Amino acid sequence: MKTIEEKKRDRFRLLEAVYNETEGSSDVLIDNMYELARALGFDIEYYSLILNYLMEESLLFGYGIKHQGILEYEEAVSNPTKPTEHFLPLNLTINSFSNNTQSNFQVGNQNTSTITVSSQEEKHAYETLVPLLHSFLQELDNEREEKAELEAELKSLEAQLNSPKPKYLKEFGKSIRSIVEGLAVAGLSNLKSIETILKMLPG
Repeated sequence: MKTIEEKKRDRFRLLEAVYNETEGSSDVLIDNMYELARALGFDIEYYSLILNYLMEESLLFGYGIKHQGILEYEEAVSNPTKPTEHFLPLNLTINSFSNNTQSNFQVGNQNTSTITVSSQEEKHAYETLVPLLHSFLQELDNEREEKAELEAELKSLEAQLNSPKPKYLKEFGKSIRSIVEGLAVAGLSNLKSIETILKMLPG
């Protein structure tokens, strides 16, 4: 079970992800916010819990960020040592997250916090991998649960690759690696394709 501190931290992480995706505009709509949440490691149940809280507090709505959410996020970033109405001080939020996992937060010279944008080199590596993943999917039995999982991850990866500022590529890569490694353990006949994918996956 998540602690209160972890929930507060994750609420801020989702708020920040939406702020960055919309570039701080309440006029920009997000087609599928769950893709952002999934890249943060939230399952659908936990995402719903976090989103419902932020919506009830008038910080987010189902497809983007509200004006109050913009104000509170910018207040937190501008004053990282001070709490806001709904969040702990940003420096404590970052430290708490860093103690548990590799953080996506980066504190710069101006005490700003941003989601890591993937490099062009990393983007190119995943673009090279995409056709191979499509071919591999065609080799898989339609009844395999892993095929649906891999198709969903690949769709999300391609959506990010088509973005001017792709994010979360490493997270999608880790998820794809986990699925493919599971298929290798299952002893599928197309081990050559699996080996090639695993070698080409960045990281």
